Amino acid sequence: MTHHSIKNIVLIGFTVGISILTGCASAAPEAKLSAPIVLEAGDLSISLEYLNRSTLRERHGRNNATNKINPFMDFPALLTPKRFVVFEMTASTTESTVLFDLDDLFLSIGGTNGDAKKAGYLGTIWEAYDVDIDAMKKTLKDTVLPDKFEVTPERPVSGYLVFAEGYPPEGGTGELNLTLSTAAGDSGSLSRTIVFGSKNEDVVQEVENTGIFGD
Repeated sequence: MTHHSIKNIVLIGFTVGISILTGCASAAPEAKLSAPIVLEAGDLSISLEYLNRSTLRERHGRNNATNKINPFMDFPALLTPKRFVVFEMTASTTESTVLFDLDDLFLSIGGTNGDAKKAGYLGTIWEAYDVDIDAMKKTLKDTVLPDKFEVTPERPVSGYLVFAEGYPPEGGTGELNLTLSTAAGDSGSLSRTIVFGSKNEDVVQEVENTGIFGD
C-alpha cells in the first residue's frame, strides 16, 4: 500500500469520525409526552406541544451535507454543542393581560439550565457555518415567539418556544419554569416537571403554581 493510499484512508477515517461525533453532539434528548402540556391559572391558559425531531423535519426540512436549512437541529459545534428542545406554545386569557419575556422562561434538563432563545440569537449562532442562513433566518422569524409579548383576550399568541443548550443527550429530569407578570406589576410562575430520554415512559407530572398564579 502506498503512502498516498494510507494518507487517504486516514483522512477518510478522520472525516467519518468527525461526522459521527457531530451527530452524537447534536442529538437532543426527547420529551416523552403523550399529549400537549396544558398550564392553567386563573383565566390564563397555556398549551405546549412538544415538537420531536420527525415533526421538525416534516415542517422545516432535513439537513444534509449539501443543504442545511432547518435551524432547530444538527448544530455542528463539537466543543459548544447546542441541543434544541422546541415547543409550539399557545397562550390565551379571557379577561387579563399577561406579559411574557423570553429571558424569564427556563428549561433545565439533567442539571443544565437555560432560558428561551430569541430568533436573533438563534440566527447568529448559525452564521459561522456552511448553511442556508437566509432560509434559516426566515424560518426563525416566522415561527419563534417574540422576545417580549403580551397576551390579552383580544390577542392570543402562538409560536415556537425554543431552548438550545448543551443538554445531556441521554436526557434526565427536566423542569420547565415560566415566570410571568401582569400589567399591574404582579408576577408569578408556572412550572412543570418533564422526563427526557429516548427510552423513558410517559409519566403523570404535577403542575406547581406560585405567586399570582397560586391557588
